[in-house]
Amino acid sequence: SLCISCVTIHFASGSSPTGYITDDFDCIDENECVANNGHGPCQDTCTNTDGSFHCSCEGLPSTRLASDQKDL
Repeated sequence: SLCISCVTIHFASGSSPTGYITDDFDCIDENECVANNGHGPCQDTCTNTDGSFHCSCEGLPSTRLASDQKDL
């Protein structure tokens, strides 16, 4: 398979791959969990991952994630 760098994708498409930002030299993971007082797009716990994020509702007893994996 062909390996293409994140920066190459940025210059070819005009935008960075989902979950990353670029400074024109490197691609940097975008921390989606920073917003909303550390909850990001999640209602409860947001964990940043490389190029994405993961939501959980461990802090809210008797709850579970909805099918969109973001909301309760």
